[in-house]
Amino acid sequence: MSSIGYKAFTAGLVLAASFAGLSGVAMSQEAGKADWLARTSGEFQIDDESDPRFSIETVQPAFQSDDKTYTLFWQGRAAYRDDDWTTNIGTGFRYLEPGQMWMLGVNGWYDRSYEEDHERWGIGAELFGPLLTGRFNYYDAFSGTKIISTTATTRVEERAVDGYDFELEAPLPYLPWARLGTTFYKWDTKFTDDVDGFALNLKMDVNDWARLEVGYRDDDADEIFSASLRIRFGVSNSVEYTAADNFISDTAFAPRSVAERTLDRVERHHGIVTERRTVSTATGGTIGGVTIGRGT
Repeated sequence: MSSIGYKAFTAGLVLAASFAGLSGVAMSQEAGKADWLARTSGEFQIDDESDPRFSIETVQPAFQSDDKTYTLFWQGRAAYRDDDWTTNIGTGFRYLEPGQMWMLGVNGWYDRSYEEDHERWGIGAELFGPLLTGRFNYYDAFSGTKIISTTATTRVEERAVDGYDFELEAPLPYLPWARLGTTFYKWDTKFTDDVDGFALNLKMDVNDWARLEVGYRDDDADEIFSASLRIRFGVSNSVEYTAADNFISDTAFAPRSVAERTLDRVERHHGIVTERRTVSTATGGTIGGVTIGRGT
């Protein structure tokens, strides 16, 4: 897909989110349900590199066919860390095949961080099955280089970077409430060598309300350990297995209902990744190293 076509496609998906939000609320009101709360959650995350992060996120339907074959949805997120806010707004489409054994999804995003005013488009694809989930995400920054500070001899520059990632997620044997995601990613930097790496994320549904995640990330720039707790504001049908209800299963790999995944959150790197350097105003060269920021 050409750059213009890609951006037009993504922009169309993102602009549809405003209509989708109104439609989703109307659907819930007409049905007299509060299902939207079950698809809204708050998260607290810590890691060994930065201050804690707080976020709130929701995913809501714009349209869903009676048999769940077609689903159009929107998703919004706001996060705060290190005196910076990041917002993400996206919308997507999912197709559930007639046998309900697999589901294909596509989504588009607009991301913005406010302290330095970085902006980014994003696009993604998903494939859901009874056991495995595959995800691909591409990120396209377009806000250019920002001047953070200047002195008589130096200036500090920062820019958002492009990148992509691919994740394969699977359940742990006999622990259907725990899923391990393995991610490979690349960030296309300009001030230094590209950042290539991988991540492992253990995602555990403790009960109907809480999900605990423990992560490890290793790449050319850093090695990061993280942990997060996500609290859902309602009971979701998509949470089929929990540690509280079924800690050890009699089946090594218990299948899940793909039809209940139609309104799952899109999982991606919501934080805008940046690179920062100090530049000599006399020579234009970089002084010291380049710092990679992981976003909020």
